[in-house]
Amino acid sequence: MTKLMSNDRQVLAKIPVEKRATPSLDLDLDELPVNRTLGVRWNIESDTFGFKVVDLDKLNTMRAVLSTISSVFDPLNFAAPVRLPAKQIMQTLCCRKLPWDQPISGKILMKWEKWKSYLPLLKNLSVPRCYFSRLDHEGVRLQLHHFCDASEAGYGTASYLRVEYPDGLTE
Repeated sequence: MTKLMSNDRQVLAKIPVEKRATPSLDLDLDELPVNRTLGVRWNIESDTFGFKVVDLDKLNTMRAVLSTISSVFDPLNFAAPVRLPAKQIMQTLCCRKLPWDQPISGKILMKWEKWKSYLPLLKNLSVPRCYFSRLDHEGVRLQLHHFCDASEAGYGTASYLRVEYPDGLTE
């Protein structure tokens, strides 16, 4: 195995330099980098997941709409509520059977421009990689709750893990 990375500097120090994802990293001076892990942006220093927003200065065509939506890589669905309006716009464009490179116009263009104007805010979303800090205690109870729903406009699922500690605290 090569290209290893850890959010723990002590663990990282034990990995031979040639096997690290960032071999030139000075563990005493440098901030840990942002890395891509299975396509997801991982800010190693803060141990959080986040997003990169790509260039939004594309023509307003159905091809560009699909390209922009696809550029928000989100396999864990953290940004699903953000992406749904854009997918609904794409669905509308597909129903209209527009040519891929024809500029869009009217109300759909206004909705698209508004969505694009808010997309850069996604860079501010930061999701902790580790939610639970005390799962190794005896007597911890876990409950998995899963919900889903669908309509013609979209579908969604959400899973929640409820953790109950012996001292009565819950997460």
